[in-house]
Amino acid sequence: MRSNFSSRSLSVALVIIIIAFGAKAGINIWDGVNELTQRHTPTLTILQTMESDVLEGIEEAFAYTVLNNELEKQEFEERMADFDVSAAAFQAIAGSQDEEVAEELDAYTSIVQAKEDLVEAANLMFVDFENLGTTSSRSVGAFETNVEQIAAAFEELVEIERVELEEHVVGLERTVLIEIGLLLIASVLLLIVLLKGDCKRS
Repeated sequence: MRSNFSSRSLSVALVIIIIAFGAKAGINIWDGVNELTQRHTPTLTILQTMESDVLEGIEEAFAYTVLNNELEKQEFEERMADFDVSAAAFQAIAGSQDEEVAEELDAYTSIVQAKEDLVEAANLMFVDFENLGTTSSRSVGAFETNVEQIAAAFEELVEIERVELEEHVVGLERTVLIEIGLLLIASVLLLIVLLKGDCKRS
């Protein structure tokens, strides 16, 4: 009788442990997925938008000096304004994270500075074009240099975000495997206890 009672008690304890492990696993996995969807996905999406705005703006800047169409210059300015909105959104999301690293901030700052330099170089190119009717090799060269700089700055930040995302996914996978392992161990122990109880009853 005492043996049956202890076996039943052990079974109940193991069931409680399995439920607790299951609940903890669910919470840990949910937290990991939540961070993935609330931080990494939005920042990468915003980065793509920022880069797209810059690339379109570069096209508009060159188009203005070739086509002499004021609309192209206006669209360049609009793309740069769109960039500023996206950059502020990126900073708001990244800045709200406790684990934000200095490397990420430095790369973000480099992009913002490179954008300011790009706008300044574009305006100098526009002034040349408007005053001379053509662009000088000096102003075009300066603009192209800034295009290369902002491309490199984007590449650096995207790489940092990619590494962070990979680390997060690996950490989430590790958590899932550990939780599943614990659940399996507890389930096997419960099965052993139940089988032993059946053997004793028979």
